[in-house]
Amino acid sequence: MQALSQLSYTPTANPKLYVGPMSLANRGRRRRVWMRYHPRARVRPLRALIPAAVSQRGPRLAHHSTMPLPQPAAPAAVDLGGRVILVTGASGGLGMPLALAFAAHGATVVLHGRNVGRLEAIYDAIAAAGGAQPSILPLDLAVAATEDFGHVAGALRAQQGRLDGLVHTAAFLGPLGPVEHQTFDAWQTALRVNVSAAMALTRALLPLLVQSSDGAIVLTEDTRGVAPHAYWGGYAASKAALGAFATMLADELEHRSALRVNTVVPGPIRSPLRNRTHPGEDKSALAPPEALVPLYLYLVAGQPKAESGARIDAQAWLAGQPASTPLVAADALRP
Repeated sequence: MQALSQLSYTPTANPKLYVGPMSLANRGRRRRVWMRYHPRARVRPLRALIPAAVSQRGPRLAHHSTMPLPQPAAPAAVDLGGRVILVTGASGGLGMPLALAFAAHGATVVLHGRNVGRLEAIYDAIAAAGGAQPSILPLDLAVAATEDFGHVAGALRAQQGRLDGLVHTAAFLGPLGPVEHQTFDAWQTALRVNVSAAMALTRALLPLLVQSSDGAIVLTEDTRGVAPHAYWGGYAASKAALGAFATMLADELEHRSALRVNTVVPGPIRSPLRNRTHPGEDKSALAPPEALVPLYLYLVAGQPKAESGARIDAQAWLAGQPASTPLVAADALRP
């Protein structure tokens, strides 16, 4: 496969947009492909060798839909060959197995994250498994500006020419506790990462996504956003806002192209975020993030357009129970 360009942020442009050194170490390793742009220069091929908590158990969501979903234990017969999928938070507990699975099924994966070293490790894992050559997109959503999201879209269009899937898993937890102990800055960061950046990136990439014949946007919600409880602070508030954004987006795109919009509420899974919110919990009874891979695969490829606009409770799905609720109620008031 011909080497792609880099969709990375030039270190001298804004070093706050990523974490990790941009060095020439490890020259003997396979070349990593980055997606690159420079705010003041047109996109050009890369010529230098560049090395490389979820919420508590709470009340079950209400289920009113009978949308057919794949069986959790069934092997996913999905062919993503020729497709490009961007995964935000690709180095996280849920994002990493999803990125690896998309690549294993043939997709060219754009790996977004904040830590360069972690993204490089996932890149190497995909390359070692013989997957399509991925790309690395280091970007700190907490400090990214409007023009950064526009540059990402421009670089993707110039270097990939398409985008078939956008899977949001990036999240910021922040401090938990009563409101009087919360800080304005922590809430601002939670809102920027968990909902504002998701909106900005989605908005910038919509022109590419609507051109796909089987495009999909999947946003990752949280139980505490759907049913907020005390002490969950800006995390719950921002996740609730993300659900509202997903509902509006699904409604707006209901009759536009083949693009689908769905959300997944993972519930308690064996993830680093869960370790932070429940450090003393016995995690052996929780499903690993990999258990949700078949669900996400179905949503990014093969789901009929008529089934778009669902909120899926992953815990109910894993238990073999009805798991989907329409994001937009049939009797919702229209302007």
